[in-house]
Amino acid sequence: MSRDTRIAVDPASTDAVLFDLDGVITQTARLHAFAWKEIFDRVLEERAAREGEDLAPFDTEEDYPEHVDGKPRRRGIRHFLASRGIQLPETADEPGLASVEAIAEAKNERFHELLDEEGVTVHEDATALLDDLAEAEIPAGLFSASRNARRVLAAAGLGERFDVVVGGIVAADEGLAGKPSPQTLLETARRMVAAPERCLVLEDSAAGVEAARRGGFGLVVGVDRVGHAQALADSGADRVVASLDEIDVPVRDPADRPDALAADEILERVDRHRPVVFLDFDGTLSPIVEHPDRAAISDEMRAAVARLAERCPVAVVSGRGLDDVRERVGLDELIYAGSHGLEIREPGGERTRHGVAEDLVPALEAARERIEDELGDVDGLVLEPKPFSLAVHDRQVPDGQVERVRGTVEAVAGESPELRIAPGKRVRELRPDVDWDKGRAVEHLLDQLDVDPRHTPVVYVGDDVTDEDAFHALPQGIGVLVSGEGRPTFADYGLAGPEAVRAFLDAIAGTLEGPS
Repeated sequence: MSRDTRIAVDPASTDAVLFDLDGVITQTARLHAFAWKEIFDRVLEERAAREGEDLAPFDTEEDYPEHVDGKPRRRGIRHFLASRGIQLPETADEPGLASVEAIAEAKNERFHELLDEEGVTVHEDATALLDDLAEAEIPAGLFSASRNARRVLAAAGLGERFDVVVGGIVAADEGLAGKPSPQTLLETARRMVAAPERCLVLEDSAAGVEAARRGGFGLVVGVDRVGHAQALADSGADRVVASLDEIDVPVRDPADRPDALAADEILERVDRHRPVVFLDFDGTLSPIVEHPDRAAISDEMRAAVARLAERCPVAVVSGRGLDDVRERVGLDELIYAGSHGLEIREPGGERTRHGVAEDLVPALEAARERIEDELGDVDGLVLEPKPFSLAVHDRQVPDGQVERVRGTVEAVAGESPELRIAPGKRVRELRPDVDWDKGRAVEHLLDQLDVDPRHTPVVYVGDDVTDEDAFHALPQGIGVLVSGEGRPTFADYGLAGPEAVRAFLDAIAGTLEGPS
């Protein structure tokens, strides 16, 4: 089974989404390309008349993305002219297109004319994504090499849709280097008070993708609307999409989530086909407690899980270490995935561990030592080392020290590129920066069970933001969020707490005991 290629934006771990303008939000890239072609072809024609050189005209399909797209105007001019063996002064007294400055002014004038003649076309998938981000209260910022960014936004009716806009004029005023330098993107993040590693960047040019990668941004998504996906991937894009419709934002709030206990359709589905049930531990099978060592499953909950496991496959997927969660649940007949799936007890009983993550354990140990050194004087701080992660709990930390704790953890992660932060309920967890999460673990286990979620009901019950990866990985599944508080989620249903979870599991087991 292949993983759903859609990208999930987690509000809990995303400070902002940063958009490029041309080619991502608007279709003005076409107008830019036409304007460049008209002006550059005039330059080449004048050169041919004066020097007798026969030079290839500007190609909008090849020269535009290669030499000018996403770059400051004058740099793009110099790059294209160099490709034709031409070097012009920055300024010149003679008339015509005899300098970089004259070409830049002529191109800008022609672009404005085309803008007035044809208007601005906005990609509908961009406005839909902006709507979803606004509903989920995730800030959106815009960066652009274009000096016309504000004018284009106004013409498109999008002038008020962005918290921050850093265009070509701002970049020039601030002395910011253009792409592939990350300075413009970093300035956008700075003005939004957003940590780059907690930002998603949407960019359609190879130079912009390279800039985002060099700036240390958390997720760099290449937007391929013209067929240059490989160039975006080669420049460092984490993912490449053909449409922003491939990006999902959880916008469902508690009022939209039916109570799983009252949802007859769930029992109807599991009655028709024997389900597979995945369960988180902390906050789902066990109540959330002040100290992680005190988490325990009740006898009643253990009995409910055991009863269900007699009738269908049941797996516990936890951020805890594999041995830790197995011991706390105390049911050997279950499938277990610990450390967010980095270590798994497979359906046949075999244990597997993520090889790359194992190589990064020394980096986690170094991070633990540094955090202990810097935060050893903080009352109530709890460090929970796990086989493949380090959880830093601030639930008992005085309010005045919480920001210090979180800032230190973020600083340690920022200086350790092989690690990343996963936020949770009053916890920041340092993990190996590998492409694996609870969603991947669930997909792996379904493969091992030879289960296709399009035909077999798959139930996933969890309470934390880390469970959103699993909810998102199962678009045909039954996602149940255990929470008494409102937050955006990909889950389909809700339960109030562990006691409701126990009743829900008993209801499924009772249904499976009847005639199938």
